This record gives sequence, structure tokens and C-alpha cells, in this order.
Amino acid sequence: MAKVHASLSPTTNMLLIGLWGFAALVLLATLQMQNALALAGAGGLLGAIGGTFQHLSLRDAMTDFAGASSLMDVRRAMSRTTWGRRYIVWLYTSKFILIVLAATLVEHAVTPIIIAYVGSYMCLMFVRELVTLRDLFALRQFAAGPLDNEQKPA
Repeated sequence: MAKVHASLSPTTNMLLIGLWGFAALVLLATLQMQNALALAGAGGLLGAIGGTFQHLSLRDAMTDFAGASSLMDVRRAMSRTTWGRRYIVWLYTSKFILIVLAATLVEHAVTPIIIAYVGSYMCLMFVRELVTLRDLFALRQFAAGPLDNEQKPA
């Protein structure tokens, strides 16, 4: 089978987990502790729900995802499943929720609100990546196909 798109690679996603987590810590550390915890918790919860939607979409369309060679192919594969369409809607809804939450919890200056939003969004992405990481290992194995008789271990 063709090589799976890099956005569906476990290696890429492990790197992103580190980046999202680090960015979230740095950004949310600039806020008051109670606001940072509330935003991190909200982002994490939304990420867990979104990651579950992605997990279910990957499960339902493993062949489509394994054949994806571009980001548009990945989005098409996601859009072909009910859970994938729900995920896409959920992601946009989550962004709106986090913007409103950031504007509500943080002082009404633009820069702290942006920092709060981006930090909470990084938490969402961090948790989402954690939830779907196991699926990406399974996808990589699926895309590699079954071992030939000559390659099977004895």
C-alpha cells in the first residue's frame, strides 16, 4: 500500500504531543492559576471528546485513511464517516467555546485573551493527539499490509 500521509504518522504525532504540551504550559503559565487550570481542563475535556470522535472515524474508514497521501485526502477520509463529520463540527464548536471561555475568564485585554485561547487550544490538541496515538500505530500496521510468507517470522 502507499505511504500514509505524515499527519497520520505516529512519529509526527508524538512530536506534536510534545509541542502542544510545551506550548500549553508556557502560554497558560502566564495566566492566574485558577484561570489556567479552568482553561486547561476545558481544552483537555474538549480534546478527549474530539479524540474519541477521531478514533471512531479512523476505525470506520481505516482503508480510506491508509490511502491518504495529502491533507485533503485525510480530510476527505474524515468527511466520509459520520464520526469524522461530527469531529469536524466539534472542532469548530470547541474553538468557539474556548474563545468565549477565554474572554470570560481573563481580563478584557486582547493579548491575555489570545494567550488564554491559544493555550487552551493547545491543551485540546495535546489530549486529542494522546487519544488517537494508538490508532495511528494500528493504521501504520494496517497500511503496511500482511507479511508475505517469506517475511513471516519462523
